[in-house]
Amino acid sequence: MERLSQWAKDYFTYLKSAMGKAYEILEVNGRLELRHADYSEEIICMEKLKKPTKANHQIIITMNTKQNLSTLIKDWKSFCIPNLKLYFVNPSKPLLKLVLSPFVHDKVCEPKNLARSLKSMIKAAFETSK
Repeated sequence: MERLSQWAKDYFTYLKSAMGKAYEILEVNGRLELRHADYSEEIICMEKLKKPTKANHQIIITMNTKQNLSTLIKDWKSFCIPNLKLYFVNPSKPLLKLVLSPFVHDKVCEPKNLARSLKSMIKAAFETSK
């Protein structure tokens, strides 16, 4: 979990400095939080993906594994929450990531094509370095 937390700190610090993003990065009760001018986003790092427990501005950082992708597909509707972002990452390759907003993705993807669509996106995001 520490690897994911460090990845998140590094990534959001980079976005803030290099891209001029306007937020503070805080550690609150052992969790990271991005405080924007009018809302906060809680960053939850989990090696094994689980259903979200609340619906307020959340960012879930998880490992890019087949098991996590299977969990996402199996529990898809549980992740279709406004303002939820999922980051699939591999801390050993920090430049490679896939960012998903399941709520938005659900609006544009046909249910029968969901698994194929997600697998294709993961493959494109993580196999670009070969």
